[in-house]
Amino acid sequence: MAKKSQWTGGILGVARFSYRIIDNPPTLKIRYSMPEGSGICTDVNHSMIRPFRKILNDAKYPGKITYVFIRDEKKYHVLGAFSHTNRNIIFFPGVVDKRLLNFGEDELLSNGIEKHVDHFTLENNLDSWHVTVQEKEFDGTRFKSQKTKKIDENNYLWFIFKISDLNKMDLLPKELRFELYESLDEIKRRLPIITKARENGIFQVTELNDKEKSPFFWYVEFFISKSNKKEDHPKSPVIVMPNKDTKILEGRKKAMMRTHQVFLDGFDGSVFVRVSKVQGTINSHIIFESGQNIIPSSK
Repeated sequence: MAKKSQWTGGILGVARFSYRIIDNPPTLKIRYSMPEGSGICTDVNHSMIRPFRKILNDAKYPGKITYVFIRDEKKYHVLGAFSHTNRNIIFFPGVVDKRLLNFGEDELLSNGIEKHVDHFTLENNLDSWHVTVQEKEFDGTRFKSQKTKKIDENNYLWFIFKISDLNKMDLLPKELRFELYESLDEIKRRLPIITKARENGIFQVTELNDKEKSPFFWYVEFFISKSNKKEDHPKSPVIVMPNKDTKILEGRKKAMMRTHQVFLDGFDGSVFVRVSKVQGTINSHIIFESGQNIIPSSK
């Protein structure tokens, strides 16, 4: 059996990985168990399974897979999954409703055309990134090229989530189940790729225990850092700007913030995820914003 993945960022125990090969018809059955989750997930579009699709569909190594969870009131939800290759960092958002509603697609939406987010890809230069959508006609294309925002000598703001309710994020399941239907030789060839992708994965849990007055929304910032030192986390707060999508009821500086460091296997730097609760409302369940659109505080 493969190695166990240790959870970090909370006392969660051990994620157990197991598999079974069936001869007739040839099938690889994967089980990934998380003791703090609930229910059984077999949805291939779930953010914890999507990184494995590159292996299941194309027999290609997706890079090391690392998950980031968010906890509130003893429930765990999935912020998303990272995979890191030598060329780039990929993030699979853990949103339930994956419609790409807030990237200026008003003209497409008015014609009844919807696209759904699959993943974000950050280039090696940490300066540019793009969105890949699920629709086949856009599959593999660099849809919606974006820029990050350089915050200081080490840190770049990649993107932010505004989340109205954590129930709009994927729930952490107690068990993931997915299957591969190929020849026995092909199954035996791909199994080590699956094992390699999830070995030494670090499961980081973010949480913020302050009891903010309602209404509030979650404000989650994703920074990419050239540094792997905790003390090099981004210091300056990022301003939440009121606009047609966001109404602020209380100043950003009064919001509680907590920063978590996430390491990606094979990446010399780190990811900093900063979580806060902001008094106010947003007009969608989930709002993405690219780092290029956010104004860092000068204080």
